Amino acid sequence: MVGFAVLILCAQFINVFSNENADTCESPTSSDGSTDGYTVLAEDRKFRLVFMTITVNEAAYRCVTTTTIAKDDSKHQVTEHVEFTASCLENCFSYNRTFKFESESGRYNKMTSVKEPGFHPATYKFLLADENCTIVKDITPRSHLTEHIRVEQRNTNSADSTQQKTGDCMLWVDNKIAQPDQNCLQRFNTLCGRTLHSFSQVDCTMPAPASQAQEKDKTQP
Repeated sequence: MVGFAVLILCAQFINVFSNENADTCESPTSSDGSTDGYTVLAEDRKFRLVFMTITVNEAAYRCVTTTTIAKDDSKHQVTEHVEFTASCLENCFSYNRTFKFESESGRYNKMTSVKEPGFHPATYKFLLADENCTIVKDITPRSHLTEHIRVEQRNTNSADSTQQKTGDCMLWVDNKIAQPDQNCLQRFNTLCGRTLHSFSQVDCTMPAPASQAQEKDKTQP
């Protein structure tokens, strides 16, 4: 139980589908794309986290990916499998979360986590939805204390007022893509402000889940 609790802490601390954010004001959603957030999260598609507008321990977290492992079109729900390497705990590398999308002006760009034991609620807004460049903003409501801490952190790291206006953002790309192109980077800077953290791709081979490893052992002579 202690190990599982630390796993949840590791996952949520880096703000990857977790509950760390400050500003809840809405940023303008991209109007030039035909794909919304629900559509871009195609089943079996894997995205890799490239940039965030919040600082985390530079060496502690790497190789953050999320894969859509289930979709329910009747409910507009997706289940994401998040993987990452972390120095906070040996084998601290994965968890699942389910999100429900709601329609806004006929498009599904806002998703809220389904209540699950051990997780805090989280709400996200897709500002740009493209497999080559997906920009997601955390719009989860916060307490006044959390808000104050987050604003203080931004003031320490950057004097850019745009960043305080837009809140915490993440830039994801299809895992097959080495780096986002210049157009994507410009969109991210416009929608979210200055990047405060980039994620390393060094040694990003994930270990197979225990269930798969056990099945492999059974089939070997």
